[in-house]
Amino acid sequence: GIDYMVGDTRLPRNSRLCPTRELYFLHAQWGRHKSPYRKFRHMASLFRAAPFQRLLFPDLFCITTVAAALTYYNEFIVTCSTNLIALSMSPSAFAGATTAIGLLAGFRLNASYGRVQEGRKAWSDANTATRDLARHTLMFLKDDPVAQERMLRLCQAFPVTLMFYVSDKGCYHNMKRRSKPGEASFKDRVQAEFQAELYDIYQQQQQHQDEQDDSKNINRDILQKDFERLCHVKARGGYTPLEVLTCMTETVAGAAAADASSNHNISVSPVYIREMDAAIQRLGLALGSSERIAKTPLPTGFTRHSSRLLFIWSNCLPFALYPITGPIGTLPTALLTAYAVLGIEDISVQLEEPFDILPLREYSDSIYSSIAAIERSFTPYTYGSSSTKTGTD
Repeated sequence: GIDYMVGDTRLPRNSRLCPTRELYFLHAQWGRHKSPYRKFRHMASLFRAAPFQRLLFPDLFCITTVAAALTYYNEFIVTCSTNLIALSMSPSAFAGATTAIGLLAGFRLNASYGRVQEGRKAWSDANTATRDLARHTLMFLKDDPVAQERMLRLCQAFPVTLMFYVSDKGCYHNMKRRSKPGEASFKDRVQAEFQAELYDIYQQQQQHQDEQDDSKNINRDILQKDFERLCHVKARGGYTPLEVLTCMTETVAGAAAADASSNHNISVSPVYIREMDAAIQRLGLALGSSERIAKTPLPTGFTRHSSRLLFIWSNCLPFALYPITGPIGTLPTALLTAYAVLGIEDISVQLEEPFDILPLREYSDSIYSSIAAIERSFTPYTYGSSSTKTGTD
C-alpha cells in the first residue's frame, strides 16, 4: 500500500530496470517535495534510485573497468618497461567534447519532457471532455433513460480503453510478458484484466442501480451488448477507444433520430446534439494525440547517434582525467562525471515513453469517480418548478 501522508508518490519498482513511475501529488506531497532537506533525503536514497541502478551495469561497470585497467597499465606495466609509454588524452581538448556532450544530453531531456507534457495534456483534455459529456448527457437526455445510461457508461469506459491502448499491459506494470508453465498467454492475461475493468463499469454499476431504484426502466441488453462489443474488439486486436467513440456517436445520433421521428414529449435541441458531438470530437483529438505520442518516438537516428557519442565519451573520460587527477582520483572522478551526464540521458530515454511513467490508472479512476459524482449529485432542471428562484420579492 501507499501512504500518501508520508509523501510516497511513486509506485514500487519490481526490478532495477524499471523507471520511476509517479503518482498524484496531494498537498502533503508538495510540502515535502519543496523541503529544504530534500537534498539530504535524496542522497540517502541514491543507491536505490532508478537512474543509478540502471546505469550500474553495464555503463558504470564499463567505465570502472576502463579506469582500473588504465591505472594499472600506467602505474605498473609502464614503469616496468622502457619501451612503453603512459596512455592519456589532452584534458583541454576533451573539455570541448564534454561541453558538447552536456548540451546534447540537455537537449534530449527537453525533447523527452515535451512528450510528457503532451501526454499529460492529452489525458487532461480527455478528462474535461468526458466530464462535459456526462453533464450534457444528464441534462439533455433526461427524457431518454436508455440513451442516458448508455452514454454515461461509455464515458467511464473510454479512459479504460485508452489506457489499454497506449499501454500494452494496461498499466499492470508487474505483469510479466513471458508466461510461466501452465499460465495463460500474455495476451489472454491482458484481455482478462481489460474485461474485469469493463465489468466493474457495466455489470456492477447495473447491479448497484437496480438495488437503488428497481422501477427505473432501462434496457440492460444495450449495455450488455456494449460490454461484449468492446471485449470482442479488444480480443481481436481492434481499436477499442475508437469503438467507444463510435458507440457514443450512435447514441447521440439515435437521440436525434428519435426526436425527429417520435411524437412523444422527448425534445433534444439540435444545439444540444451539437454540444455533445463536440465533446466526442474532443475525445477523438485526445485519442489522436495519445496515439501520436505512443507510436512516434524521437528520431531513432538521433537516439542512436547520441547513444554512441555518450558511450565513446564516457569510456574515454578516464584517459582525459588521468593527467589531472592521477591514479587515485581517476576512477572516482570518472564515475561521478559520467553518472551526472549519463543519468540525464537515461532519464530522458525513460521520459520519451510518457505512458509508461504517467499514472494513467489514477487518471482513469479519477474520470470514473468524476462521472459517478456528477451522476449522483445531478438534479434535472425543470422550467417553472417551485425550486427555481424568480428573482422577485
